[in-house]
Amino acid sequence: MKKFIILLLCLLSNFCFAQSYAKLLSKEVFDLNQERLSDPDRMISVGEQILSVSKNQYDISVGYFNIASGYGRKENFAKAIFFAKKSDSILKKLNIEKERFAMNYLIGLGYKKTGLMPQAYEQLTELKKMTKQLNNQDYYSKVLLFESLLLFDDKKYCQDIPVKEKTIKLYLSNIDIAKKNKEPKNILTSMYMILSKLRAYLSFECIACGDFVSAKKQVLRYEKMYEDKDIKPYLEEKFELYFLSKALIDTRENRVNSARINFDKAEGAVRHRKYKSMHLLILEQRLKADIDSNAVKNKLFDDFVKLRDSLKEHRTQTISVESAVQHKKAESLSKSKNILLVMVGLLMFAIFTLVYFHIKREKRNREKFNKINKTLEESLKKKKARTGTQNTVGILPIKEIIDKTGSRIMSEQKEAELLQKLNEFEKGKQFTTKNFTLSDLAHLLNTNTKYTNYLIKKYRKKSYSDYINGLKIHFILEYFYEDPVHLKYKIQYFSELAGFSSSGYFAKIFMQETGLSPSKFISSLKKQPLATKL
Repeated sequence: MKKFIILLLCLLSNFCFAQSYAKLLSKEVFDLNQERLSDPDRMISVGEQILSVSKNQYDISVGYFNIASGYGRKENFAKAIFFAKKSDSILKKLNIEKERFAMNYLIGLGYKKTGLMPQAYEQLTELKKMTKQLNNQDYYSKVLLFESLLLFDDKKYCQDIPVKEKTIKLYLSNIDIAKKNKEPKNILTSMYMILSKLRAYLSFECIACGDFVSAKKQVLRYEKMYEDKDIKPYLEEKFELYFLSKALIDTRENRVNSARINFDKAEGAVRHRKYKSMHLLILEQRLKADIDSNAVKNKLFDDFVKLRDSLKEHRTQTISVESAVQHKKAESLSKSKNILLVMVGLLMFAIFTLVYFHIKREKRNREKFNKINKTLEESLKKKKARTGTQNTVGILPIKEIIDKTGSRIMSEQKEAELLQKLNEFEKGKQFTTKNFTLSDLAHLLNTNTKYTNYLIKKYRKKSYSDYINGLKIHFILEYFYEDPVHLKYKIQYFSELAGFSSSGYFAKIFMQETGLSPSKFISSLKKQPLATKL
């Protein structure tokens, strides 16, 4: 599925920001946008360059598009959604629907990948509306493909079959058109690879709906693509769902050894792709097939549980899995009654202890949350009171807060100038850049690291790292405040948005700054919103 998503992003990149709108671009942006980009880091870099030289709103939307596409190809969907929405808001004002389609498609893929399925379906509805206005087969095929991916993830296999069949027909037509138009090889490669995967998906869905005859036809068509000398150069190694379908057909026809071999091939392919959800599906189907020894089934079950827990998914276990669990419970219940009573007693004591400490911890957490709420409210009041003024530190003018006693490593005037620049820096968002160093800050202040470190220690009473991390956490707190809908996003999204190197490090710093974990803070925030906006 990861490869599938990347293929879709490649196709989006090739039809987005058409030449018909080139006249809206400034010359500098037009020149930068001529480069055919495939490397995601280069796409982000070009996007940032475009933003730095942009002359109009369309220039800016192109810059955001390049950045969003780059993050999308890197599978950093939190930032891809963030920048795609920025581009879409501009394009909506300019009434440019073709490019808006690509942005909303990218946003929908991001929601799907991050597990926000309600939002993904909302994007699907929006894309369908756009497709009716655009009245173009290429857009229609992409909407069908997106809908099919959503239905597959929701296990609505029978509902998805007619959608898959329509999508395959459209892709066959699109391939013929691409050949006639002599499109570049990378376009045909993406189309053929998607077509082959669609056939593999369809074969499995036919099996899931009990139609083995149609499943066999799709498997044969899939195999013929690899036998065709003209098509094979465009294809990669065989897809795991192809092997899974073969294994399930073998199982139904009592070819047990062949089924095991194909199940092994399916697992090997999916392990190579590192796609855990598909791996979980393969394990689930193999356990249902009940073709392995007890030892092998026990190992498969352990792998199934580990994958399920790592994905934090609460899927219904298969009949064979439930039987194994019930068997283990029965063995446990057959033990001595006295041991059982002791265990129950210990369990009750443990529950009572946990409840007692949970109540105390919740009380402490509420106190911490209320303190954060109050601090943020005061900060926002001061921020509003200072709007339009030059000063952001304390309530005194810059010249009055400069320490006139003790040692000084620069002139009073220079110190005041740098402090003012530091204040302006804190109003912005540059500190959310990943790996933002002391040298980077010194460069922004147009001074050296010695002076910069001196200012931070003197006026912020912190080390550089604590100072930057504090700004990032405060930025996220205000982000929560600005729009409660952000509370639906995952911790990884906020980590990326604030510029932390990992979600684990973000959680650690958030805990240090607020006394609460991000998940606990968000949970409290849902129950008790932050202070009313000023």
